[in-house]
Amino acid sequence: MTDGWPRFFLFGTRPVKAVQTSDGGLDVQAYQWETGDFERDMLLGTEVIMGGPDVERVSQEQFESAVEHLRQKLRSKR
Repeated sequence: MTDGWPRFFLFGTRPVKAVQTSDGGLDVQAYQWETGDFERDMLLGTEVIMGGPDVERVSQEQFESAVEHLRQKLRSKR
C-alpha cells in the first residue's frame, strides 16, 4: 500500500475512498447500499482519515473486491 492518493478504506463493510482534489482538498466517496454507486459523503471523511475503530485502510485490489462482492449481492436481490 502506498501513501499516495486515492486511499481506500472499509468502514465496517462499507467501501469508502478518499480522493485528493485538483486544488489540494479532499473528496470522500462512499458506497451506496441501494444503488451500488459511490456518492460524496464528507461526514465519513474525518472518521476514515483519522482511523476510527471501524475503519480499515485497504489496498485498491481489496477495495475493488469488496465493491464487486457487494454489487453481486445487490444484483441478486433485484
